[in-house]
Amino acid sequence: MYKQMIASLNAKKVDEFIVAGGTMAHYAGDACQPLHISYLHHGANPSESGVHSDYETALIDRKSTELFAGVDAIHKRVAQAELIGPNGKDAAKLILQLMQSTVNLLPPEEVLDVWRQEKGRGKYDRMWDALGERTITNIAAGAHAMAIMWQSAWKHGNGAALLPGDLKRIDESKLQTLYSRKSFVPSFRLSNPEGYKSVL
Repeated sequence: MYKQMIASLNAKKVDEFIVAGGTMAHYAGDACQPLHISYLHHGANPSESGVHSDYETALIDRKSTELFAGVDAIHKRVAQAELIGPNGKDAAKLILQLMQSTVNLLPPEEVLDVWRQEKGRGKYDRMWDALGERTITNIAAGAHAMAIMWQSAWKHGNGAALLPGDLKRIDESKLQTLYSRKSFVPSFRLSNPEGYKSVL
C-alpha cells in the first residue's frame, strides 16, 4: 500500500494515493492495539472472547472524548529524520517497531488481567483508570506512524510537483469504487509469500 501511494503520486493519480493511504490506516491502527497484535486478541480461551470488543470498541466508544483530547495533546510533528525510504520493507519495519513499542508500553497480558477483574457497573471507568493513559499514548504513536508514512510517500512520490488543479475534491463514490476493486492494493496471507513478495 505504501509503494502504491508513491506510484500513484508519481502518476498524478491523487484518488489512488488517498485510497491506498486510507486503507493502510486500518493496519497502522491495528498495530497500536496491544490485543490486536497478540495471540491474546480474544482472550486466553473462548470464554474470554469479550475482552476484544470490551477494550477496543466499548471502552474506546465510552471514553472517546478523553481519548481524542489526549491524542491531540501529544501533537508530535514528523521530523525530517523520521521519514522512511521508498520501499515496502521500510514501511513494514516502521510498523513492526510500532507493534513492539505498543506491547512494551501496554502488555496484552495486562489488558486481559484488568478486564478479568473489572465486572459490573463502572467497569469501563475502572478499566480506563488502569489502561487509559497508555492507550492514549499507543494510539498517538499509531497516528504518528501513519503521518510518517504519508509524508514519506508524498516525498518519494514527488507530491510537491503536483499542480493546484491536481488537488481537487474527489467524489466519495469514486473513492468507494476504487476501494472496492479487488485488484487494487490486494491483501495477502502470510501463508502465501509468493503473493506478497512482489510488492515488497
